[in-house]
Amino acid sequence: AAAAAVVVAGSLLGRKVGAKPKRNDDCVCVPNLWGGLVGLPASMKTPTLNQVLRPIKALAAEARERHEEASREHELDMMVASAERSALKKELENTAKKVVSSSASRDALDEIRANLDALEEPEAPTPRRYTTNDTSIEKMAELLMENPDGLLLFRDELVGWLKSLDKSGHEAARAFYLEAWNGDGSHEVDRIGRGSLFVKSICVSVLGGIQPGPLSSYVEGAFDEGESADGLLQRLQVLVYPD
Repeated sequence: AAAAAVVVAGSLLGRKVGAKPKRNDDCVCVPNLWGGLVGLPASMKTPTLNQVLRPIKALAAEARERHEEASREHELDMMVASAERSALKKELENTAKKVVSSSASRDALDEIRANLDALEEPEAPTPRRYTTNDTSIEKMAELLMENPDGLLLFRDELVGWLKSLDKSGHEAARAFYLEAWNGDGSHEVDRIGRGSLFVKSICVSVLGGIQPGPLSSYVEGAFDEGESADGLLQRLQVLVYPD
């Protein structure tokens, strides 16, 4: 439980703080971590992880409630802004008719135009997220744009996440998470359907459980000279095997 708690704490800190280990260097270490619990089936990995995740789930529930309230307020603000814009448009049309008939000066139109230009659209509230379980890198990029301090990727079975990164065509996802471990890099996503996204900072913590059997094959691959030896497994520093 302590190992999992350290990873969760690191995800909550995310990019809010950093350590500069070298006096004459601008290198900053972000405290997000990757980790997990290794154990056989029925070794209580999931119940342990669920207990550790209770505080962050409570934060997420509070954030959802705040977002729902903020969304209701935003809807009302949008109605007010729309009514103001409609009133100014009607006033603009009426004044334009007067200008045409020479019963009003063009300065009146410029004044209404300035009022329209000054009318700001209410900004939509951004949902605060703490965790995600299964997402594409494109969606993760969107989530990180809204939550620049970082997110926790929790998978009850880490092997499912690792296998998804091994699939052909998912090389970009693997590289994305390798960069997200550092917590201090930026990322640009360009897709025809989604357009272009610029993520100022990608910071992702990873936590989950895994069985010894599947893990052993990844340990062997991590020391080969093939594609699996890219340092992904070594980033799971807080990986503990209590048995």
